[in-house]
Order: sequence, then structure tokens, then C-alpha cells
Amino acid sequence: MAKRDLSPGTTPEWARARKQALDRDGWRCTQCGKTQEQAKADSPAGRGLEVHHVRGEGVRSRVHRLEHLRTLCRDCHLDTLRKQTRPDWRKQKQEQGRRAAEKAERARARR
Repeated sequence: MAKRDLSPGTTPEWARARKQALDRDGWRCTQCGKTQEQAKADSPAGRGLEVHHVRGEGVRSRVHRLEHLRTLCRDCHLDTLRKQTRPDWRKQKQEQGRRAAEKAERARARR
């Protein structure tokens, strides 16, 4: 029988690594301390705790090293992902505004 193409979040390797991380972290968010029950109650979809790849490899990674996994509640996971993908978004916005102002000033000076 041919091996079925599983969704990355449902592979046996990921399920094992996820459970090991949850067990290691005592089934609590390592950032705010929420338990599985608290995380489920706070989540609009009733989700429990999530496991985050610290190095950004995600569930699509072929290898899930326990030292690269961290248990987080949904809120802390989203905050962590935002910080990873846009760590300096305020600085970027300020820089864009400064450049736009300089460009407008140069255009006025040419008139």
C-alpha cells in the first residue's frame, strides 16, 4: 500500500514531538503559565495549548528536535509569531514615514 500524504501537522513524528514538548513543559504555556484547560477556555475555537518551533521551522520540518519546541497558549503563540515575522514594524513604519516626508520635501523644493 502506498504511503498516504499526510498534512504536516498530522504526521506521527510531529504528534510524538508535540506530546514530548507538552509533557516536558508540564502542559502549561511557557510564557504566561496558562494550563491546557485555561487555554481552551480563552480560545474562541476552544483550542488548547500549541507547540511552537523556536527556530521557525514549523510542522513542515522533517525533524522536530525537542530543544527547538516550546509550549505556548494561542495568544502567546500569535504574539511570538508576530514578533518573529515583524520584529521592528514600528521602526519600519517610522522609516517609511520619514522617507515619504523627505520625498515630498524634495518635490516641493524642485518647484
